[in-house]
Amino acid sequence: MTIAVSAAGDTIPPFYLYPRKKMQSTYLYNATSNVVGFANGSGWMTSNDFIEFMKHFVKFAHASKEHMLCNAWTKNHIGLSLDITHVAEIVAISIQNSVNSRNIASGFQRTGIFPFNPEIFAEEDFLAAKGVNEVTLEGIETAVSYEQPAADEEVSSVGSSAVASTSHSTLDEVSPFRRVTPKKKSNRGRKPMQSAIITLPEHRKAAEDAAAKRRKSNTPLTKKRRTEKVKRSKPSSSSSEEDHDFCLNCTKLMPHKMTKNNSIKCNTCERAFHLQCVDMGNRSYFTCRNCDSDLDS
Repeated sequence: MTIAVSAAGDTIPPFYLYPRKKMQSTYLYNATSNVVGFANGSGWMTSNDFIEFMKHFVKFAHASKEHMLCNAWTKNHIGLSLDITHVAEIVAISIQNSVNSRNIASGFQRTGIFPFNPEIFAEEDFLAAKGVNEVTLEGIETAVSYEQPAADEEVSSVGSSAVASTSHSTLDEVSPFRRVTPKKKSNRGRKPMQSAIITLPEHRKAAEDAAAKRRKSNTPLTKKRRTEKVKRSKPSSSSSEEDHDFCLNCTKLMPHKMTKNNSIKCNTCERAFHLQCVDMGNRSYFTCRNCDSDLDS
């Protein structure tokens, strides 16, 4: 809520700004007369909203004797929960009791703003703040010595007349103020933040980067599948299975199960051949061409 007052005690109707996407008429239920309301996503005063406030301000800040009176708040809210629709109604009664010419003018006068009075505050008004000032200098003596009377010192009679003291002692001399030592910075808790206009581009970008960093840190890491390489043993060149897996005549693979009906072996090198690829004739044995050439040579 934004409201403007002057040193003369004048005021204008309130300007409401709600943190909502869309303004509804129920937000100003039972509000004071001539109030205006707007809504945006954040609820902060932006440049566009301030222009609307200035239009509202110019409408009522004119040099005339007209004063808009606030309506009395006569509704009863017993048993109802407070929500955003009741804000304007509750503020209305507060404005009636506090925002008046007498209180506004007194506020400017008591603080010395108008009429201007630089001597409005005396030194004793700052004594409370003086006692809690942080002191970083070392060697400050805060102990006060007291002289104890001797045991044989005569005590004045009870009937002696009291004499008024004429000595003037300051509060600091009677009882020194307690000095506050600097506090150690703690690593616990939230990181201290500073006030800033979040609608500025640089603050907006910083907020987006921080949100992206949080999302990245909260993303669960996908476990990589562990792949194991299976080492396959390479067959040696001297393996009999590799040497005898195809026929030398037709260069086709030999059957997985070789019998006398589908294969025949050389009687010299014992290499298997397809039976249909070999011309047996009337012979009862078989010798391959490689072995025949070796025998001929």
